[in-house]
Amino acid sequence: MAKTVGKKKPFKATPATKRRSRGDTVKQIALGTELKPRQVKEVFEALAALIAADLPVVSFQESKSALEEVYLSQISRGD
Repeated sequence: MAKTVGKKKPFKATPATKRRSRGDTVKQIALGTELKPRQVKEVFEALAALIAADLPVVSFQESKSALEEVYLSQISRGD
């Protein structure tokens, strides 16, 4: 018997009661988009690569104060 073609119901996300795990997030997106979980992971990996490529180089060294941050930024610019 042939499948009836109809409109797909829009995905209705429900609020999480606690922080979602990466696996749960992937599973929910897979259910809502009809993608396989592996495909959702590949999309996340591609998105992360795009974001990383577009972001400027950032230093994650902690500073002790805002004044120190200004001083270090001036030194790095040559001011």
